[in-house]
Amino acid sequence: MARPAASGRAMPSPELMDRLSTMRFVPPGARATTGVGERASRTSGPGMEFADFRTYRAGDDLRHVDPRSIARGDPFTRKYVQRRQFVVTIVLDLTASMMVQPDTKAALATGVARALGFVALSGQDKVRLVVLEGENGIRRSPLWQGRTRAPDMFAFAEPQIEAPRDREDASKRDASASLAAALTELIPSSDAGSLIFIVSDFWEADVAVALASLASTPATVTALHVLSASERDPSSLGQGIIRLVDAETGRERDMTIDETTLTGYRAALGRHTDTLVESLSGWNVFLPVDAEAQLSDVCLERLPVAGVIA
Repeated sequence: MARPAASGRAMPSPELMDRLSTMRFVPPGARATTGVGERASRTSGPGMEFADFRTYRAGDDLRHVDPRSIARGDPFTRKYVQRRQFVVTIVLDLTASMMVQPDTKAALATGVARALGFVALSGQDKVRLVVLEGENGIRRSPLWQGRTRAPDMFAFAEPQIEAPRDREDASKRDASASLAAALTELIPSSDAGSLIFIVSDFWEADVAVALASLASTPATVTALHVLSASERDPSSLGQGIIRLVDAETGRERDMTIDETTLTGYRAALGRHTDTLVESLSGWNVFLPVDAEAQLSDVCLERLPVAGVIA
């Protein structure tokens, strides 16, 4: 059963989509390699936009040979710019740890994924979604192209699971929805024309290893690390003995929150974040995102400042 995410956070508003429709991905190290789109590629061939001349070679299409150069006895062939597309893959984590706060973490993550997908469709790039869900495992969309496919993309991103209510619900979740496995699956097809966005809290153990392997491919990887206020700093929970429940496994643990515990948690979170950052090299981007942030602020301020869109 689908649980509607918080309105205004999970769906870009018409005003935001109007702004996003004029924005494009600007990955400095990537190059479009497939299809027919808006982006000038490094290859030349049939096209409408003149690029340069080169010396005639046997077998060249005579329609592209400059007639004046033939008259001079030194034929040249016209080269044209090939317009290509990026293949944009958006990995949206809606597993149990994200759905604990469906109106903050899950809603914002869904909204960001939809906004990124809309930028891709507006720019004539190809886009697909990989959605991780505890009960439904991993859902993979087809490749979409063109703004007319935006409703299909928006619908596919809608969470299809209920937020976990108790330990029994959490224990029944499908362990196959592994972020590390989803990232590993992308590695063989990740080339210089691949833009990969991962929207997650990255709480899965050893996910940094898979992230580093993906970042070592020619693809451009952007990791958006979505954490709630209590995850960034548990001091908001107060002090004393509290019972914690692991959203992924349903395991319970009583813990005393005091200054020593908080100091240890902050240090562990810092190490975990540093590991994620270090797993991304080259042109790849790591972007911390507050789950309480407004979707428009993330799209129009954080992403442009990070050099993701312009």
